[in-house]
Parts: sequence; structure tokens; C-alpha cells
Amino acid sequence: MTRYACPCCGYKTFDRKDNVWDICQVCFWQNDTSLPHQTSGANHGMTLAQAQQHFISFGACDIAMLKNVRLPRKNEARDENWQPYP
Repeated sequence: MTRYACPCCGYKTFDRKDNVWDICQVCFWQNDTSLPHQTSGANHGMTLAQAQQHFISFGACDIAMLKNVRLPRKNEARDENWQPYP
């Protein structure tokens, strides 16, 4: 089965290519159609770039979401082309 990467953490946690509105269980980002530096209503007014930095710093898109995240599974490798936005 093909897996698709979360734009926040880069791990392949999504089952569908069109994964808009899905929530990544590794970082708890709710995927939406926001641009990287545009605030997202689905993610409580933070940008994807901010969420990526949060994930790198403490392992979740937002500190309040730490209680909801889990480690990536074996079939959820990080996309080799993923990198955070500046």
C-alpha cells in the first residue's frame, strides 16, 4: 500500500494522496490547503512552517497536542525529500 507524507513532520502517515483534513497521528497536524506561511484555521491559527519547527523542537505540531501524538510506525518512514520551510 502506498503511503503519503504529512507536510508537517514528513512521515508517511496518510493512506490517500488527497489527504486534506486528515490528522497525522505522528505530529497531530490537520492537513489543510493553507500555504506554508499562511495561518490555518484548522490548526488554531498557526502556519505550517511554525508547526514544522514545533515538531522539530518537541515532537508535535503544537505543545498542547503532545498528549495525542505517537512515534512513526515501520511503514511510515519519513519522505526522503521532506524538509522544513524556512
